[in-house]
Amino acid sequence: KGKRWLLAAGGCPFCTALAKQLRPDPIPLGATFIGAGMPIVGTDGKTMKTWRSIKTAPLHPNCRCGTTEVLMDEDDELDMREQPS
Repeated sequence: KGKRWLLAAGGCPFCTALAKQLRPDPIPLGATFIGAGMPIVGTDGKTMKTWRSIKTAPLHPNCRCGTTEVLMDEDDELDMREQPS
């Protein structure tokens, strides 16, 4: 169904802010979490710009965060089957 940012325990202020910004909805598998050159304002108020598009963790060197998949449940699958093409 999609993917979600998985914040590591004790994650840095930038990863924490990114995880809060992206919750609760998953994003499509091919989508980016944040585009190249986009600023991230950390929970400590400092700003960081990404140098590349972030489609999956890690966000920065020594980042322990991950990306987790969001699976489709049976209700979602039934809804998709009932929608006209």
